[in-house]
Parts: sequence; structure tokens; C-alpha cells
Amino acid sequence: MKYEYALKNDDNGGYERVYPSSLHDAVFRESLKSETLLDSEQKVRLYPRYRKDAPHFYARSSIRRRLASKPKDTSAHDREVKSLVSFGNNADPLTVGYYDFPKGEKEFQEIYRLRDYEWDSECSYVIDRYNYVQFDVLGRSKKIGLREKQPLVAIEVVDTHFIDKKSFNKIRQMTRFNPLVVIVYFLFGEGKLNHKKYTRGNAARLRANFYIEDGSFWIGKYRLEEKHFSKKINFKSEDDYYDAVRALEVNEYIR
Repeated sequence: MKYEYALKNDDNGGYERVYPSSLHDAVFRESLKSETLLDSEQKVRLYPRYRKDAPHFYARSSIRRRLASKPKDTSAHDREVKSLVSFGNNADPLTVGYYDFPKGEKEFQEIYRLRDYEWDSECSYVIDRYNYVQFDVLGRSKKIGLREKQPLVAIEVVDTHFIDKKSFNKIRQMTRFNPLVVIVYFLFGEGKLNHKKYTRGNAARLRANFYIEDGSFWIGKYRLEEKHFSKKINFKSEDDYYDAVRALEVNEYIR
């Protein structure tokens, strides 16, 4: 891609344009090595390349920014994030699943059994060339590799606000093509919707009634698209899909 000019910081906190023709000056060209140059939209980092007949700027990578800001989290939210990270790092194996009631009796249905995982908070996850999302909690296998049996497992703790629409739609899209599962963990539904407990020694369970996987929002063993609603929903529309999740499934659990 051809860049007409690059932007570099000026002395007033703004940007000034740098044109390829200025690269003929060897002293100025050398000074640019210590500068952060950006494209006209301030999304892509540029680098100078000098050729006597055709000096120009080229790109190696973009400057990724958080897709959407979110409201300030509550102290209860932050405490639960810390608790989940500690729990995840101590649990081995950690069985993620939900409860089913096939014959009126409660049965725990396993989704994943995670062994030798490490967990941390406020983890960034790149979703495209220009953006990333930040998960409250993210776990990954210590083994090198990323497969369905050892997926990335993110946990979004929900107290006073749900995942914003932009991030939700991007996350749902990413789970369609990557071994990534995102658990929606409600503080208000503690016990009924989510809970964590040790079962024997370091073996533990994490109840995940709501989660995003394989391009869908799941409620236990059912995709949202598989449930029957009184009103017809256009699940092919990202806006309608998100609104259905909010209105029909999760709003009652947000404080």
C-alpha cells in the first residue's frame, strides 16, 4: 500500500506531516528512527524506507486499540475477578460445565476439563488488525498449542453492565473460527447461574450456565438459535441477536 505521507508528533502535542521527499535528507532520515510514525488515520505504524529514486513509507503492523470502552467496574466485580484468577490457578483439573435436569435430578454436564492451565486478569485479545478486546479473566494451557481440547477460556464477570454490542458481536465471530469459549459469569446469579467449588483436593468445578462458543450464545446445552421464543427473531442480524440475548436471557441478572 502506498502512503502519501506519515504523521509524526510535533512540539504542541499534535501531528505534522512528513512526506517521502524529505527522506532524501540523511540527517532528517536518521532522526525519524526515534519517532513513532503513523498513517493518516493514526491506525497503522509506518517506517521510512529510502531509495534514491523512490523514497517511501511502509507498514509492518497496526496500532491496535481497545474496541470499546466500558463503565467503571464495581468493587464486587473486581473482588470476584481476583477470586476467579486465584481459583483457576489452584484448580487442576478444572471442569467447566452446567447442570441439567433430564429426569428431575440435577446432573453436572461437562463442557471442558482443563488441566495444567494458567490464569490472569485484564487480558487483551486481538480481534482484528486495528482492535482488541480485554477480558476480565483469561485462562490458557501451559502446553504449547491451541486446540479444541485445550481452548482459550475467557470469563466476563457481569455485575452492573453486560458486554457491549460491538465487543459481543466480535467475540461471537471469533469463537466461530478459534478454540475460544467465553463464560458469562453473573454476580447477581451466584449459585443459580454460576459457582465455583473444589470437589476433591485441587480438582474443581466451574458452573457456566451462559457462554459464547462456536459462534453462538449458549444457555446450558442449547444455542440461543435453538430455543423457542414467542416472537420471531432474525438471528442472522447481529443487532437482533444481541438484543435477543439481552431481552430474553440476561437482563434480569444485571443489577
